[in-house]
Amino acid sequence: MRLALACLVLAALAASAAASVIVVRSNHPAYPVGRTLPDNVRIPLGAGESVTVVGRDGSRVFRGPGAFSPASPVQPGARGGLRRRDSGRLGGISMSALERGRNGGPSVLVVRSSGPSAGQFARGASFPANSVVTLRRGDLLVMLGLQGTLTFRGPGRFTFPPPPPDFVRWRGGHSSQPLPTRVYRRPPNTPFVFDADIERGGILCVASNARAGLWRPGPAAAMATLTLTLSGPDARQHSLQWPAGEQGIEWPDDWPLEDGGVYELRRSDNAAPVRITVRIVRGSTVDIETLGAEMIAQGCDAQVDRLVAGTSLGDAIPIAAESVSPAPTLVDIGRDDSICLAPGARVVLRREDDEDMFLEIRDARGRGAIVDWVRGAGPLPWPANLPLADRARYDLGPSGGAATGHVVFRTLPRGATGEAGDDPVAVANALIARGCQSQLDRLIDASLAEETGPAG
Repeated sequence: MRLALACLVLAALAASAAASVIVVRSNHPAYPVGRTLPDNVRIPLGAGESVTVVGRDGSRVFRGPGAFSPASPVQPGARGGLRRRDSGRLGGISMSALERGRNGGPSVLVVRSSGPSAGQFARGASFPANSVVTLRRGDLLVMLGLQGTLTFRGPGRFTFPPPPPDFVRWRGGHSSQPLPTRVYRRPPNTPFVFDADIERGGILCVASNARAGLWRPGPAAAMATLTLTLSGPDARQHSLQWPAGEQGIEWPDDWPLEDGGVYELRRSDNAAPVRITVRIVRGSTVDIETLGAEMIAQGCDAQVDRLVAGTSLGDAIPIAAESVSPAPTLVDIGRDDSICLAPGARVVLRREDDEDMFLEIRDARGRGAIVDWVRGAGPLPWPANLPLADRARYDLGPSGGAATGHVVFRTLPRGATGEAGDDPVAVANALIARGCQSQLDRLIDASLAEETGPAG
């Protein structure tokens, strides 16, 4: 009997450890709200059936018919991973390390990420440059923006600084065309961004308005004259003389590179020939964010590294703590709601109309406060004399009249308060268990991905 019980406990613990998503919306009886599932589970759904889950990467929607898995990739349309439709704290609960800025301005590109928050910053993802990122200890994030590359090191909150008014974008094409030194500084003994290494070959990404080149490693003083024979997809051949002491030369003017073309390089020093496959990428040397994204998509990783090294602006400085005030937790009067609070949360009252009123707030014992809410005052802070204890209930309504709604405050446990780095599954589970439906809805909407297609 004890052995059987122990086995059941161990099985339950194993299932709990493996569970990585939680059901937050469902019309299928086999997948009730609050059920946790491993991310590799298959969820068969019929026509008209749907299930929404929350996991570490956000929320996913599955609509039948078909069989679905939380581990399946999202459908195309949400470049760089999940779309965050909201930002910052969701009614006092921050569900993302990224607080998106406004679209329409400059953007920044993720080129490297590591550490506890790396899953929220996929390589190649982009977002508005005025966004704010919150990083934990051990996080590292490298971003490519309009004026260069910045490195963010956690812990701290960071944003990409705006370019100065007289900023000049990167406009060069090759080392023979100097680049503004405030943007690009070519590291010594390295190829230019669009140079092909004649000892390595591989894929070479070239911007549509750039000029490619050829580069050979080693000390320039020791380099002898070299004859290079090029052959390409049109069966033509070129013979180039590489002067002694020169590390780089330009691609022939009279031989335009073809997108997808394969070029073979043979050397007079009998070194093994190499092949280069050319990709003409979208974007230009004026638009380095798009250029970086295209090179990542094409697998030109070495060139991305050169771009990062040559445009580095060093480490970003965290936003001063006093300049960042946490978003408040909202209590809407005139409705019944349960509100989950993190320790130290700020609570404000909000209303739909904008008329003069005296708002009366009372607990079960008749203790409370009357708030003079004048027209145009906007949201008001929660009265300081009314405690925000766990399970504290307050009725709200016009003074002298009947209550029009009530609020019940619930305390969130440590690790599920919605701070950056908290497990979204634990946060969703805590909201469900405490009946904080409005905050759960915000969580889902803020981290919603494109709908996931059936598993293969």
